[in-house]
Amino acid sequence: MWIVSDIRVRPEERPAGVEPVAIIADGLTFCEPMWGIDWSNEPVCLIRCSECGSSECGPHQVASLRRFVDFVVAVPANRIAEHQADPWFMRRLGVPLIRSTAWDALRLQGTSTPKWSDLPPLRWQEAIAIARIEAARAGWTLDGGAIASSIEFTVPWVDPEVLAVLSDPETWPVPHDVLIESCPLDTCERLTMYLGKDFAQLQAFVRCGDRWGLFLEPGITMFPANPGPGAFG
Repeated sequence: MWIVSDIRVRPEERPAGVEPVAIIADGLTFCEPMWGIDWSNEPVCLIRCSECGSSECGPHQVASLRRFVDFVVAVPANRIAEHQADPWFMRRLGVPLIRSTAWDALRLQGTSTPKWSDLPPLRWQEAIAIARIEAARAGWTLDGGAIASSIEFTVPWVDPEVLAVLSDPETWPVPHDVLIESCPLDTCERLTMYLGKDFAQLQAFVRCGDRWGLFLEPGITMFPANPGPGAFG
């Protein structure tokens, strides 16, 4: 994932009452143009046609904004139209995490962005979508347990039946609408999977006590807050 270190509006200087044109995160366009955006939409169109500003003109890039611990996360959305796509910055740097204080400071710079506290919390199905994007950036897929047949061995050892379920998060015994929480990485044990004949390493899962969760670089953990009956360890 991409932890945004600098987020600001463009232009920074403009007449009073005039909304910024764009939000820039670490030098990349996060949202443009700003005018006409309905932040209550699901998903939100972050990047629209640069000429007319329409969300119906050519490809436009959408995401769902969620609250996760002390961050805003732009989640790959369930796209509802053919001309929608994941924001290009996800393919370049990963799914962004923006600190809540930096996000709320955008309102002081004249944006109409929603407050961090008003955003919906991250849920399990959305965490899976994030994990898929990050695995794809590493050259692997978490869809349908595709990596299971490529696993040569793991460190630490994991029961093969548990590993078969782990390799496809969609099959975990967790309701999709369960909220997500994070555990400090130093309290967890990362699972390293060695894949294929060249033993390529993939770390996508983490265990804290008897609970399994998702591991995402650079050190983010995501656990179902209430795994429910049938959770495995």
